[in-house]
Amino acid sequence: MERMPRTSLDEGWSEDGFRQYLRNQRTFALTHRLAESFGFIQVHVRNIGLAALGFEGSRTFVGAFDRWVEVPNLLAAWRSGETAWAKDRDPDALLCVFIVVSGLWLLSPWRMDRHWMGRHFVASTYNVRKGRLWCIALAQVSHQQLEHLIVNSLFMYSIMVPIQDLLGRRQICYLYLGGGACGVLLSLWLSPKLMSGGPSVECLGASSSLYAFLGYLMCKSSLVVRWLGRDWTWGEFAAAQLLLDIGTRHGFGSFGTWQTDVVAHAGGAAAGWALASYT
Repeated sequence: MERMPRTSLDEGWSEDGFRQYLRNQRTFALTHRLAESFGFIQVHVRNIGLAALGFEGSRTFVGAFDRWVEVPNLLAAWRSGETAWAKDRDPDALLCVFIVVSGLWLLSPWRMDRHWMGRHFVASTYNVRKGRLWCIALAQVSHQQLEHLIVNSLFMYSIMVPIQDLLGRRQICYLYLGGGACGVLLSLWLSPKLMSGGPSVECLGASSSLYAFLGYLMCKSSLVVRWLGRDWTWGEFAAAQLLLDIGTRHGFGSFGTWQTDVVAHAGGAAAGWALASYT
């Protein structure tokens, strides 16, 4: 029998409240206090605005709305290759990540510093120069525009199934992050040179990562895509999508104007194709 994590309604988000929650889980609260006093366990809390993260040794908890909930050990799950859900639910899990980050964008004008989202969930030359390299990865799950979220979610569901037939979970993760990073970095370097005046470029969204999947399928998959009343190879489908990107570079969304990053899309597709060609 496994011990299920309990939630608390009154300990709050403070470090003292988190300690009280942990002690309430014990049959004898004094044992937890002694273990911390002698350095056997380390307890600390980090507030992230809408919620708080609590840490007790290797255990991680999320606190929100006066509740603490233990989350799975993601590092152990990564090493074992096992998760709490089946592989065919991975697209649903990725969609949940998209929605959570989009929710942070929607709430940021009132509950969070909007500049904080720009520093951590947008890939830009400025952020990279400041050493915030994680912005390249976080930008790949970040959608500020509701329309952008919907389009990329539909695109993700359309290509995840054939990718899952060819690659394992870790390989998909590597391709998603690595291929997307190639597209983002190419855009940060090349887009200012292609645009008059060399303006600053900021990248966010899953598109470059999904185009990396598309590039991989161009090389490895013999399936055809049924679209607009005819069958397309993956290469033809990718070329058509890029042409559509070029023709619809500008648009209007829930947060104003936006521009399709054709360079990042092409870079992601090229990275996926190159990886498939040499593996």
